[in-house]
Order: sequence, then C-alpha cells, then structure tokens
Amino acid sequence: MEKKITYTISLIFLVVGLSFLVNSQANITGAVIGVSTLSSTKGYFTGAFFILISFVLFAASIGGLEKKIKVIDHIREIKSIEKLSKISRKDPLVAEYLDQLRYQLGQGNTEGGRGSKNIPGTKIYESRIEKARLYYIQTKDGFDVIGESSKNNQQKVIDALKRYYT
Repeated sequence: MEKKITYTISLIFLVVGLSFLVNSQANITGAVIGVSTLSSTKGYFTGAFFILISFVLFAASIGGLEKKIKVIDHIREIKSIEKLSKISRKDPLVAEYLDQLRYQLGQGNTEGGRGSKNIPGTKIYESRIEKARLYYIQTKDGFDVIGESSKNNQQKVIDALKRYYT
C-alpha cells in the first residue's frame, strides 16, 4: 500500500512539473532563442525540480532505494548451539514457528510472534512465538541469527549463548 501511495505522489509531481515547464512561456523557436524573463526562468527551475522529485519518488516506489535486510545464520558455527537447535526442530510445530520468526526478521519485523526482548546483560535478543524462540544480534545491515530453541530447552540455549557471546 505504501508503495502505491509513493507511486501516485510521484505521478502527481511529474504532472505538476511538466505543467510548470509548459506554462513557463518558453521562447525557443527554431535556431533563435528569445530572452527569458524572471518568471519564465522560475517556471523552468520549478518544473525541473518537481520532475526530479517525481523520479526519486518513483524509484522509491519500485524499491530501488529500499535497504535490503540481511539475515545471516551463525547457528552452525558453535556445535553445542547447533545440537540444541536440531533438538528443538525435531518438533514440526516448533520448526514451523522458527521459520515464521526467521521470515519476520527478514522483513525487518523484530516484533513478529509475541515480540522480542533483550536477554539481560547481553546484546542478544530473543524473538518468541508459542513454543519457539529465535535468538539474534542486530547488526548495521540486518541480523545475525545465533540460536534457536523450543520452550523446553530455552534456558540451556540461553546459557550456551551467554558463554559464547558475552
């Protein structure tokens, strides 16, 4: 919806810019260029400004200026955390919830599921939903996923993460 609004506004700016250019009383005929008045010069620059803004808005509406969010998986780097993650994913419902949380994180939504909270004394965040927990660290480009757990092995995973990431 937001992209559609931005696209519509860019079209409005384009039309306004073109109308300023057309109504600026251009004195260009063949090889002879007439003397421009101050008001026609203002019309040129105003029209060009509106057209430039319309191109910027159009680029934003098609996603050309959006920042891509990177979600990098670091779970396999530490064997004990990888093992706990595999235990958690044995339950198909937990695996599905973890995938949902990961997808939400990739969309930039840190409040997916029941929200997220910081693990006290660390830079680690826990995103949770029903029986699943996803642990991540926020970076300048996105998120580093560093752990997964079910409700059952949540404390074991938090303890392991604290050993490696504090």
